[in-house]
Amino acid sequence: MFRAAAAGPYDEAINKATDENLTSEDWGAIMEVCDRVASDANGSKDAVQSMIKRLAHRNANVQLYTLEV
Repeated sequence: MFRAAAAGPYDEAINKATDENLTSEDWGAIMEVCDRVASDANGSKDAVQSMIKRLAHRNANVQLYTLEV
């Protein structure tokens, strides 16, 4: 009846860049996401899908870091 959303190709990288335990932006992780998106033809579409999931997170810091990515 209910299915868990399939993990996207950018979920892990975006989760790392927007982790709720971060105390400031992880620019290394953010740049890694940007580089991967730029090198993939469907990168922007897949990354946006992963980011939409993170924007639905209950933690405001996760939402803020997602917008910064």
